[in-house]
Amino acid sequence: MAGTNYLGVTGTNAETRDGLFTANQRVRLQHVRDGASQTLLVGERGFRNSALEVIDDTDDINNLRFGHWFSAPGQRRGSVGVALGTRELNFGSGKSLLPWERYCPPGPYRFGPPGQIRDASNTIRDECDLFHFWSWHPGGAHFLYADGSVHFLAYGSDVILPALGTRAGGEVVTLP
Repeated sequence: MAGTNYLGVTGTNAETRDGLFTANQRVRLQHVRDGASQTLLVGERGFRNSALEVIDDTDDINNLRFGHWFSAPGQRRGSVGVALGTRELNFGSGKSLLPWERYCPPGPYRFGPPGQIRDASNTIRDECDLFHFWSWHPGGAHFLYADGSVHFLAYGSDVILPALGTRAGGEVVTLP
C-alpha cells in the first residue's frame, strides 16, 4: 500500500455520487453539464503517516484503499483512501472498529487546514484530516479540473467547493 496526496472528487460525498469519481457509474465528459472548467476531478489531501499507524490488519487497509464503492451493497465504508467529497461524511462515526472512524465526528467535513478537527472530548484528532481536502502548502491546496487545468484554491474558497465538486448541479461559479 502506498499513500497519496491526490484523491478523486466524488462530488458532495461518497453517498451522493454527483461528482466525477462515483461508485458503479460510468461518467463521461459529456455528462459534465456544469462545464469541464467548472468541475473538480482530483483534489489534494496531505498524507500523514499517523493515519497508517492506526491500520493494523488487512480489513483496515482495504477500507482505506478501496473505500465506499467496493463495499457490498448497503455497506458504508467511507471513501477516504481513493476519493473524497467536498462535504465528506464519516459513516462509521462512533461505532466503527477503525480508530479514525470511531473518534472522528460524522461530518460533513469542509476544505480547510489540517489539525483543526476535534472529537467528542474536544481533543484534536489528526486522523480526522483523512475526511477532507487539505495540503501542506500554506493557505490552500491544488485541484485538477476536468478540463486538465490545475488551480490552487485558498481555504477561503470552501464556500464554492461543493458547486465545483458536482458535475451537473447547474451552479455558476466564479473562481477566486
